[in-house]
This record gives sequence, C-alpha cells and structure tokens, in this order.
Amino acid sequence: MSKGYSYQFAQIVYSGDTSKLGVQLGNLCIENEIPVKDVAEHFKVTRATVYNWFKGDTKVPPSHQEEVLKVVKKLLGKL
Repeated sequence: MSKGYSYQFAQIVYSGDTSKLGVQLGNLCIENEIPVKDVAEHFKVTRATVYNWFKGDTKVPPSHQEEVLKVVKKLLGKL
C-alpha cells in the first residue's frame, strides 16, 4: 500500500460499495499507489472531492464519469 494512504482510509475504501465508480477508482488508486493529488490534478477537482469519490460519499458527476471510467478500465488492464 502507498505511503500516501493511511491504513484506516484504505480500509474505508476497500469496504465501500464497489458498484460506485468512485470507490472502484479509489481501490485501484490505492493498489497502484497513485496519489490523490495526481488524481485531483488529472480530473481538475480538489483532493477533498477525490477522497469523497473514493469513500463513496459523493458520486462522480456526469461531467467526469466517462473519463473516470476510462481510467478505471486502464488500471484494471494493468492487474
């Protein structure tokens, strides 16, 4: 696990509802050691937004869903 994610946060994400796109992204980012900062910069959102997506607290908005899905599929291809 990446040094950038606490054990506690990772457990929250891993126990999240994986039917949610943001939770899927969170699991993959933790597993692939991709920092929240990089994800936030890529999608031009705040780090707080990314954390909320990862935990499933907020949905990935329609304006970002297609791009997030592309990233999820790309990361799944690496596994």
